[in-house]
Amino acid sequence: MRILVARCEIAYHGRAVTRLGAGDRLIVFKDDGSLCVHADRGFKPLNYMAGPTSVSEDGDVIRVYRPASDETLVIVVQQVLEDSSFNLDDDASLERDGAERQMHVLLERAPEAIEAGLIVLERERATDTGPIDLFCRGEDVKDRPSPETVLISQKMGIHEWSYDNDVSLDLRFKVPHAEDEQALRDITLEVELGYDREMAFKEAERCLNCDVQTVFSASLCIECDACVDICPVDCITFTPDGEEAELRTRLKAPAQNLTQELYVQDGLKTGRVMVKDEDVCLHCGMCAERCPTGAWDMQKFLLEAANATTKVHACAAE
Repeated sequence: MRILVARCEIAYHGRAVTRLGAGDRLIVFKDDGSLCVHADRGFKPLNYMAGPTSVSEDGDVIRVYRPASDETLVIVVQQVLEDSSFNLDDDASLERDGAERQMHVLLERAPEAIEAGLIVLERERATDTGPIDLFCRGEDVKDRPSPETVLISQKMGIHEWSYDNDVSLDLRFKVPHAEDEQALRDITLEVELGYDREMAFKEAERCLNCDVQTVFSASLCIECDACVDICPVDCITFTPDGEEAELRTRLKAPAQNLTQELYVQDGLKTGRVMVKDEDVCLHCGMCAERCPTGAWDMQKFLLEAANATTKVHACAAE
């Protein structure tokens, strides 16, 4: 890592064109090619560039170029105050004890803690002024649409889930029963006591989101394998195409249930195919949350079954 403290001017050309006048700045060059420019106050950098980049120096001019996005940062150094390089050794990982997401989950489970009758509709709802952590509405949960209401598919964008997608590893919760002594003494006693509110909620969280499907767009995929890394059940694999029987053996988790068809998508830039084993997919949406380009998306569907609304005699129908 290189740390440069200097009086300099900075010009940026890329998604916009900016110019920063002369001033004393702290410039950090990291080993992965990323760069940050800081002023004396504030935690946000005045300029930054993600790696990988190429850095070239010609006298007092430092030019940083990022080919992935065709961005250029030009630093004109007027006076060097400090210029040092360090070899840093840091393999530790950040450990968190409590996070904002945990607070969101707790409030979503018990919205009545905010206001009686409050219903959570969405997480991270996008607005012009920024996202809303929990978008709620105060309605009676007993109100339902009329039988003739037409429902259509709902596209669910990144970070706008209308369902709980936390992966639950809990086994089925046993229904509490009355004590044997009481049940044998009173034959009319209800043996199953049922779930209390907290246990019922935990049991419901074990359900898969069967009405929410993963949809993959090959044209948006950059094959970064982020979805493969985040999948908790290893159901996604990027691999060369082949016969189905042989392809099933090359998946990250071999697909042994031959009655379940594979989700195979071609059209990737490398010529490989994306294969997803629907038999083990949890519909948790982590692939869509992790995908940097939106190639994975979650789409909710509702199956509307046909129902007879009027009585028709057999003779009249012929």
